[in-house]
Amino acid sequence: MMDLPKVYVCKCGFEHTSIVVYQRHMAAVHNKLPVNICKICNDKFLGNDEFDKHLQFTHGTNHWTINLGLKEMNRQLKKINDV
Repeated sequence: MMDLPKVYVCKCGFEHTSIVVYQRHMAAVHNKLPVNICKICNDKFLGNDEFDKHLQFTHGTNHWTINLGLKEMNRQLKKINDV
């Protein structure tokens, strides 16, 4: 028998199988806590639009470039460690 994925359910009716998505929902919708933290300067942002503008105008980049850079760095480190 296959186990069903755990579903995280909020009192407002929102539900998701990812704890990360559920936590982001709780922070953004109910607690109004920052959900985006800049990996360059550690500034915190509530909305994606605000965060994207910060990255573009403050650092001249976007979150896709940063995440791709981190993935590539991790890939290179894994290669070094595997040798």
